[in-house]
This record gives sequence, C-alpha cells and structure tokens, in this order.
Amino acid sequence: MKKLVLIAILFISGISSGQSNLFSKFDDNPEITKVVVTEHMFKLMNSISSESEEGKEYSDLISGIKALKVYTTDDPVISKDMKLEVEKFLANTKLKELMRIDEKDVQVKFYFAEGKDEDHVKELFMFVTNTNAKSDQETVILSLEGDIDLKSVAKLTSQMNISGGEHLKNLNKK
Repeated sequence: MKKLVLIAILFISGISSGQSNLFSKFDDNPEITKVVVTEHMFKLMNSISSESEEGKEYSDLISGIKALKVYTTDDPVISKDMKLEVEKFLANTKLKELMRIDEKDVQVKFYFAEGKDEDHVKELFMFVTNTNAKSDQETVILSLEGDIDLKSVAKLTSQMNISGGEHLKNLNKK
C-alpha cells in the first residue's frame, strides 16, 4: 500500500512539474531565444503603468498574469526535439485543445487549462511548428499562466512583440 501511495505521489508531482521540465530542458541551449517574465516583473509593470486610459487598460491586462515563457528557435534539429518534448508534455497534462491553425508551412496549436469562467483560463499554451522541414520559420513554445482573460491575450502579445503572437488575434474560447 505504501508503495502505491508513493508511486501516486511521484506521478502527480511529475505531471505538475512537467511544464518546468519542458522549459528547463532547453534553458542552456544557446540556439534557443528565451523570454521569461515572472510574476514580480508583471507586478512591477503594473505598479508603474500610467494614469491614462491606455495605462489603466494595460494594468488590467497584466494584473492576473503570473508567468510568461516564450522559447523560439529556427534550428531544424532543435525544432524537432522541441516538437517531441511538447508532444510528451501534452500527453501528460490536463490541458485541452483550444484551437488549431494550419497555414502554408506552419501549424499553430493552442491549449488551455480552465479558469474561473468561460472568458478566463489558468494557463494558455501555444506551440508553433514548421510542417515543411526546409522552411526557416521559427518554432515557438509559449506559456502564459495566471488568471488570464482570453480577450486581452492578443493585445498583450502584440504590445510585447512576441513571436507567434499574431496568431492570438483570433483567439476566442468556445
């Protein structure tokens, strides 16, 4: 019985730390561009936003965000490895598919963890990958965590000029 409980605890902790393992696997790779914004930075950004209407809108936009991670590469070997790791990660999480976009040589997939209502999610996960091995299109892994208003996500990523963010403009949880 103790072995069964121990196995269950290890399994659950493995699932909950899966995302950090996904990103940490690529942390030391110089061929991957990384943007990591912590909850503390979002709080700092929120505290210095101006009193203008635009500043208030931006403040509302980022107030519930706890973390943002964006990892990109255009190296085909690393892209293939990222794709395999994302597939493993998604197989071991409770994230649900939100939408998928297939364009010329690019596939974009969005996943989410349910939030407090239909307009909010706890996590938004995006994976952009090449469907043409000869393409030099970037591979992108993006994770946004917190109390996230889906209506505001596209605006945030466009303001931060995040790779792959242009795909978020049509995002709407159904």
